[in-house]
Amino acid sequence: MSRRRPVPVEVVSFPAPRTMEQNRVREANLVSACFSVICALACVCGLVPAVGRAVSSFFVVVIVGAVVAAVLHQVIRRVRVYREDREDERVAALWREAHAEPARSGGRSGTPARVA
Repeated sequence: MSRRRPVPVEVVSFPAPRTMEQNRVREANLVSACFSVICALACVCGLVPAVGRAVSSFFVVVIVGAVVAAVLHQVIRRVRVYREDREDERVAALWREAHAEPARSGGRSGTPARVA
């Protein structure tokens, strides 16, 4: 009986987890940077009218695109739900047909039996 040699295990070092304070500082820096960009853009738009018109046009296009995307999403969702409901109804009808009890006849075929 031969003994297998143990496979050496590699030690993988992970970076130290972030502390809550580090995450707060990172978040505050991100918020400050976004606010600074918005303020700088507003200043440039106020000084150069062409930039203001371009930025306004850009945001109008973005807003219209977002509204169109939202409406299209809702329409596609409703169509999908409608199709799923129709398919569920079709499958339920097939299931009921396949699992229905055969009609008890009163001696003649095609005549349903009377249940007392």
